[in-house]
Amino acid sequence: MKIDLSKYLSKLSIVLFAATIKNNIYKTNIIDSPITIPPYSSSFNEPIVDEGINDDIIKHEAVAYRNNHIVKYGNDISHYQGEIDFKKFVAHSSFAICKLGEDFKIDPTFYSNINNAIKYNIDVGAYLYSHADNEEEARKEARFVISSLNSLSLRGKLTYPIYLDYEEKSIKNRTKEENTKIINAFCDELLSSSYYPGLYIGGNNYLNYTFQEEISCDIWIAHYFNGSSEEKLNTFFSRYPSSRVTMWQFDDGTYSSSSIKGSDLGVSSSYVDQNYAFVDYPSIIKEKGLN
Repeated sequence: MKIDLSKYLSKLSIVLFAATIKNNIYKTNIIDSPITIPPYSSSFNEPIVDEGINDDIIKHEAVAYRNNHIVKYGNDISHYQGEIDFKKFVAHSSFAICKLGEDFKIDPTFYSNINNAIKYNIDVGAYLYSHADNEEEARKEARFVISSLNSLSLRGKLTYPIYLDYEEKSIKNRTKEENTKIINAFCDELLSSSYYPGLYIGGNNYLNYTFQEEISCDIWIAHYFNGSSEEKLNTFFSRYPSSRVTMWQFDDGTYSSSSIKGSDLGVSSSYVDQNYAFVDYPSIIKEKGLN
C-alpha cells in the first residue's frame, strides 16, 4: 500500500511489539510450534471501549487484550511483493490481506495469492485501493469487488474483512462529512451482499479528515511509532481508542532495522507491510454468517 511516511514520525529503530494474551503464548492454527511472547508490565493501559456499542454485525464487542481475545500477526500483499513462497510465508504469518485491485481492474496476483494462502491454511481477506470521489463512485467500487469475488468463486472462503483502502491525497480536499459518506457508501454496499466490510486508512487521515464516530465498519489503522514496545502499544490505543479499530499496520518493513524482511516471508520484494489483528476475525465472520 502507498503510505506517505513523511506524515508520520521520523524513522528510528523500533522492535516488533509483544502482546499480552492468555499464557503469554501466540498460537495460530497453522504453526506447529508456538512462539513465546514476553508479557507486558502491569502498567499497560487497556484500550478504552466505546460505551453503548450494539453487538450487531459490525459493532461487535470483541476488543483487543480483553477476555483473552487473541492477537495475530499478518501481512498485506499485492503484485508489488512479486512471487511469494507460501511455504515460508506460513511460518510467520497467520493471515494475508490480498489486494483485489483498483481502477476496476483486478490485481494480477490476487487470484494466485488468495488461493495459495488458502491452500496453506492462511486466513485471508482482501482490499481495494479506492479512487472514489463521491458516494456513487464508492458504491460502484464496492459492486466491482462483489462481482469479482463472486466470479472467482471466493464466496465462503474469506475469513477477514474486505477493506476499502482509502488513502488518496484527494482525501484532504474533501470535508470530513464527504469522506465519511464515501467510506460508508462502500461499506454499506458490501454489507448488503453479506460481505464483511472494513476501512484501511492512515492514522492522520482518520483523525483529521473523517468523523470517526460515524464510520460504519471496522477500521485498520496505518501508523508507525517510536519508543519501547509498551510505549507504542499504549500510544496506539490512547490515540485510537474506539473498539472499531481492530487492526494496526505498524511497519512497512523499512521503518525498523529489526523488521521482518521480504525474504523471511518468501516474498520477492525487499519489504512487506506488517500488521496485528486485535480480534478473532475468522470466528466473528463465521458467527455472523458473512463472506
